[in-house]
Amino acid sequence: MIRPGAHRHRAGFVGHYLIEPGEHGLRALSVEVREDTVRLTLADDTGTHQIEHGVGHWVRQRTGVSVWRLHHAYQETDALILAGAEWTDGGDALELAWHFLEGPFIDRLRLVFTAEGVRVDRATNVNSGPTALPAVHGVLAADTTVGNA
Repeated sequence: MIRPGAHRHRAGFVGHYLIEPGEHGLRALSVEVREDTVRLTLADDTGTHQIEHGVGHWVRQRTGVSVWRLHHAYQETDALILAGAEWTDGGDALELAWHFLEGPFIDRLRLVFTAEGVRVDRATNVNSGPTALPAVHGVLAADTTVGNA
């Protein structure tokens, strides 16, 4: 659970990853860590999306990131969300939460970083089908432009 006042880790960390094919619909992701925010850029089957996450606070914004697999097969093109982040496991894992303000959904992503890449787990609180997707893995990318993946 994302908590207000969450501790900060890895300020200045930037990682670009190519994601293996899987049920998430992800092709690539990029993480840019600042002092009190984390910018996640996702290239998925609906396009390229940037989501700004507050560390210890929430950031309100709109997104069209692919959610239909975990949202009753429904895809919003411009959903209003609150996004927050928290570092766990001594700074090796990043927990991200998206509260969809115009629906019942709270999506959670867990990014676990290793020297070789990243593992992405994704779940939601409610769905008429599965509430979690199988983990996918990403490898460090030579090209730092996520949208070109």
